[in-house]
Amino acid sequence: MKIGTPSSSRSNDNSGKLMLSNDFATILLRYAHACTQKVSSENSDLGVKDESILLQAWQVLLSTDVLELCQYFIELDAIQNSHGYICQLLCLKCNNLDSLFHSTPTSRSTLALWIKSTVGQRNADILGRSTAEALNILRRTFVDRSELEGSPDQGRSLEQFYEDSLSDSIKLLRKYSWEKAADGFMKKLFDCYRESGDTNEAKILYMKLLKRIFEDCQVLSLLLYYCKMGINEYENELKSDRELWINVLLVLVLGSEAKEDREKYGKRLLHEAEKEQEKLKKYNFAFGCPLKFPLQILKVSDNFISTLLTSTVKFTVTVNNNFDFSLLNCRIKAVFKKLSKTAIEPLNPSFVASLSSTDAQSRCACPTIGLLGKEQYPNAILESSIETIEDDSLFCKAFNIENGKIENSPIILKPGKNEITFEGIAFPVGCFVLNHFEIEIAKSLTFLLHFQQEISQIAILDNIYLSVDVRKPIVKAGSLPGKS
Repeated sequence: MKIGTPSSSRSNDNSGKLMLSNDFATILLRYAHACTQKVSSENSDLGVKDESILLQAWQVLLSTDVLELCQYFIELDAIQNSHGYICQLLCLKCNNLDSLFHSTPTSRSTLALWIKSTVGQRNADILGRSTAEALNILRRTFVDRSELEGSPDQGRSLEQFYEDSLSDSIKLLRKYSWEKAADGFMKKLFDCYRESGDTNEAKILYMKLLKRIFEDCQVLSLLLYYCKMGINEYENELKSDRELWINVLLVLVLGSEAKEDREKYGKRLLHEAEKEQEKLKKYNFAFGCPLKFPLQILKVSDNFISTLLTSTVKFTVTVNNNFDFSLLNCRIKAVFKKLSKTAIEPLNPSFVASLSSTDAQSRCACPTIGLLGKEQYPNAILESSIETIEDDSLFCKAFNIENGKIENSPIILKPGKNEITFEGIAFPVGCFVLNHFEIEIAKSLTFLLHFQQEISQIAILDNIYLSVDVRKPIVKAGSLPGKS
């Protein structure tokens, strides 16, 4: 018979204890969740309002007690298969604390009567430390000071308890990927700091909150609200993060309702973009806010351009400027890349249809599902195709034409449609496809328009091909003079 070593026995014992602790915590969390659901259901049957301040206080104490009890056995972040129950209890605690913190004076008197009618302080001896503290915080907050025993100002206030609970919950919710809930509580925490006058904490949290909103916000009104708040209250903090500062100005320029506001913020945007600082790039496939990209390609004069080596490549492009003001100092170029399968891969699925001559049935096929359908990170591929410039890429610059002559001066993009002439030298030999446009509107701000993204937005656009050939010698056969 094989006998285990002492070290392996201890390891097995620790593993068994950890498993039992995890199972006990899971049972406790599930039971607490079932209790809250049952109480809400019975209250609904009895006609008791969910916003009852007594129910809110009870749920705060219950969630605090259950989470603390679990931590006696195992750390919350080590519990397996019960993350959802932990997050639900955290949300329950924070939402009810928010309601208690903003409760009306009339409802507060109801809670004070309930607290005085319970054993209150004597119960603190049999409760966990966190739960006893929560009960005492409620007592000091809602019961009249003349009726309190001991020092009424000892310990945390309800406001501090609320702020700490929000901060701790946000960390755990993010750990368990409950990002939407964490973002919601971050907003509540920011509002709490503003109401309390804690400007330093509010500034720090505002910057974090705004970055989170820019990452995945699809509600323009919410984005505008926080951008305007930043301009009015936290401008210095915004300017410390140049990219975020430019994003805020872009949102206000494109999203503000009043034309006067759009023009006002537009002047500030151009002023900031002219500074000799970090050069920023904005991609049409990853703009980062729920607004239409401000520049758009509407039309290209030729779908196929054929020319000879070292000759001039010339074509015109119609560019739409969605800003309410002219862009006076633009430098624009078009970049062609060698023809390849990946270079002409559409973003969206493409279909072909045919009609049978025998059974009069139409057939539809999907030759490609598109880049968005088959790639996990299509934006990274598009960005790489822009940023990676090969030695055999072909460039064409935009020029002004005045009195039939080409002027090498900055391009002016007026609001609305603009017809731009591009010219370049046909070199090297090969077959090319239009990859993207680079529109520099100021010294440190460039808009990059990947042409596949433009094709997906405008139905009449298609891939633009360029063929550069070598002039071949002409050979004529004939007899020499004087010879038959």
